[in-house]
Amino acid sequence: LPILGVARWFVALDVSVTSESLRFRFGPFGRTLGASALRAARVRSYPWIAFGGWGWRLGRLDGGAAQAYRVPFLRDGVAVTTVEGRTYYISSRTPARLVEAIERLQHGAGAA
Repeated sequence: LPILGVARWFVALDVSVTSESLRFRFGPFGRTLGASALRAARVRSYPWIAFGGWGWRLGRLDGGAAQAYRVPFLRDGVAVTTVEGRTYYISSRTPARLVEAIERLQHGAGAA
């Protein structure tokens, strides 16, 4: 039974964009990136070769170390690059809307 509880964390990815940050997490595991930490965001198909399956994954993307937060059955998501050069791939049912919200966050126009 405890394994089922842990497995549920990796099926539901919580993503939110506020006026101050981008937050993405599986249960208690994830990241919060402030507006000033974000460099770019773009829609991208999931790179299977870079990460493999789903859940929280480590791999290489665009020539550097990266992390993926991926749920099953979603083919697209958003690649977020920070000013420090870190890359995060975030699954999304509406990746274009997520990119728009991140761009608004970067430009100080609020949340979505």
